[in-house]
Amino acid sequence: MGIDLRNVLTGSEPRPPRVGGLATPFGVYLTSGSHRGGAGDVALMATGAMLATCNFFIIILLDISASISGVTLSPAWRDATGMLFFLALIRLSPLAGYHAAEHQTVHALEQGLPLTPACVVHQPRAHLRCGTNLMAYMLVFQAVLFAAAPLAAWDLPLVLLAALGVAGPTHRRLGFILQQLVTTKPASTRQIASALFAARALLASWSAARPVPRWLRVWRLGLVQVVGGALLTMWGLMALF
Repeated sequence: MGIDLRNVLTGSEPRPPRVGGLATPFGVYLTSGSHRGGAGDVALMATGAMLATCNFFIIILLDISASISGVTLSPAWRDATGMLFFLALIRLSPLAGYHAAEHQTVHALEQGLPLTPACVVHQPRAHLRCGTNLMAYMLVFQAVLFAAAPLAAWDLPLVLLAALGVAGPTHRRLGFILQQLVTTKPASTRQIASALFAARALLASWSAARPVPRWLRVWRLGLVQVVGGALLTMWGLMALF
């Protein structure tokens, strides 16, 4: 009979082998894919709404700035400027703190460490599976395409291959830097407490081991709610403006 020594030493219950999560303006959401805990569906939709609102008004701000200054940025520079504004807003918002608390708690969960504020606060703020890494991949990919644009006219497949080749081995390092400096910031006591509440709720649901239909697993990933909140917000803002 196998025994997980870490569970014996820490007194922790069995845990899901892999945990995902999302930061919302109202707290941390954690999921094992089939079970979940923490912030609810409305909070997840609010995350999508917040991101969409930031993006919408950044676009308006860039349009107004171009109109006033008479300077029109190229699509690449416009995208880069918009991304910088977007990242700055994320860093200044409470979302960055909840994002850090989410990552730190996931580290503790996956490593079988005690779910206490004293332990969680010392875990890394960056995580290997964070969506920021995907954003970093796209940034590196676009940067190489932009730099190699003069060559694309005569050999586009080679340029695309080069972009993929550069983005592959470098995006994760950039993603960790972005997580550390931009998309997370030191979590407050309240934000750590929110993540721990989500972790305990997740473990309570997961340990019950009730069968979960496939459609519910998709729902419990939380991405449907975030995307839905973003789309509804964009539709509403476009209708108003």
